[in-house]
Amino acid sequence: MSKSKKTLIYSLSIVVVIIVGLLIFGLTKVKVYSVNGPSMKPTLTNGQKVIAVKGTLNIYRGDIVIFKEKNAQYISRVIGLPGDQVVIKDGTVTIFNQASPKGFNPDRGQSYLTKNEKTAGNINLKLTINQYFGLGDNRSNSLDSRDYGPITKSSIIATDARVE
Repeated sequence: MSKSKKTLIYSLSIVVVIIVGLLIFGLTKVKVYSVNGPSMKPTLTNGQKVIAVKGTLNIYRGDIVIFKEKNAQYISRVIGLPGDQVVIKDGTVTIFNQASPKGFNPDRGQSYLTKNEKTAGNINLKLTINQYFGLGDNRSNSLDSRDYGPITKSSIIATDARVE
């Protein structure tokens, strides 16, 4: 067999292995979820499909996560991380932590909220090591951590949700 034919067979073998690997990864690590309700408007709308990575490798502020709470699945934006103090007062969210002891508004400058939308509630909560605070983008019409409390890491079933 010629050297060029061996190289071609070797190259095709590598391509096949990569494709099979990606298929296996896609079938086991990625899932399509359907948005149910208006809580994530305007980012996500009722009935819209999102693709999310199963599991909880890295969760960052601003990520959209899917989690289970009382035998139902919910979708929410992560606003508070483990160790954060989450304060909602006078329509504004403020996060206090070691990096920002004077606090900051995680919504400032973000495009996911409707202009001038206020966050209802009166909350002052310190998150523990495995807790996250989630809010819907449609703050006036959302069931979220203001209603059911912090999201535990063990209840998060998928992260990095993106529009299909």
